[in-house]
Order: sequence, then C-alpha cells, then structure tokens
Amino acid sequence: RAQLRAAQSNVAAAAAQRDAAQAQLDQLLAGSSEEDIAEGEAQVAQAEVALQLAEHTLKRATLRAPIAGVVTEINMSPGETPPTREAPLVLVDNTTFHITVDVDELDVSQLEPGQAVDITVEALPDADVSGTVSTISPVASGETGIVAYDVVIDLAATEAPLRADMSANATILIEALSDVLQIP
Repeated sequence: RAQLRAAQSNVAAAAAQRDAAQAQLDQLLAGSSEEDIAEGEAQVAQAEVALQLAEHTLKRATLRAPIAGVVTEINMSPGETPPTREAPLVLVDNTTFHITVDVDELDVSQLEPGQAVDITVEALPDADVSGTVSTISPVASGETGIVAYDVVIDLAATEAPLRADMSANATILIEALSDVLQIP
C-alpha cells in the first residue's frame, strides 16, 4: 500500500511539474527569444518523461491477476518483499476443472485428445461427471519408479458441487462396441 501511495504521489508531482513547464512554455511562446522557447520545450519534454516514468511505476505497483478467480492462499503481508521460494498468493479458477492422471506406458499409446472420460468423485458418488482427454505429455514422469505419462482431462460442465483438490477416478473410454453378441 505504501508503494502504491508513493507511486500515486509521484504521478501527481510529475503531472504538476509538467503543467508548470507547459505554463512556462506558453508564457515564453507569447514573446520570448528562441533560446527561452527551446529551454521551455526541453523542460516540458523532461516533465512528460517524468510523468510517463511515474505512471509506469504506478502500474507496476498494482498487482493484477491474469485470470478471474478466488484467492485461496496469501503468503506475504503488505509492504513485505514477495517470497522467492513460493508464490506470493494462490489464485484458483473455480469456473473450470481438470484432472491430471498418470497413465502407464503400456496404455498411453491407446489415448488421443478428445477421447471421452467417465469420472467418479469419491466425495460425490452419485454425481454425473464426464470429461475429455485434453493433452498427453510427450515425456514420461518416472518419479514413482513406474514409467507413466501425465494426461490432462478437462471436465465438462456439471451441476455437481465440485471443489478443487477432491479425489477422483477417471475411466478413459478406449473402444465402444455396439450391436454385439454377449456370451455368458
């Protein structure tokens, strides 16, 4: 807040300086020598640069989010330098949801973007949630000792009261058969 007030004060001071320089230039233009006019023009240009710099500083003092969302965590206090090892705040877009799942290397070749996915949410067992495969990582993540690929699934709009970080299971539809004979 102090940075913001200081930046606003600098903008006001720079604007006042520019206005004073413009008034001085107007007076000089009314009947001054070319040297006085050149000096006045230089002062106006200098004041305009100072104003632009102050406006730029003001813009940088204001924190703007790239998306609309809900702030779920604040990791700093007003006037404090932002932390270097964690985000200063966590912003969640709760209008859309996605799930990232690990798919074994034996199965990933059967997936492609756009495939249908059935999702069960553990906290909402009766909820009807579906989605589609959005992206498939081109490289494996072998963090768990098993070679698997991250697959991102975009969830379709639903009336279910979903929340971030709920546990879910995804069943990706590989092939659908219709009009087939079933033998017990």
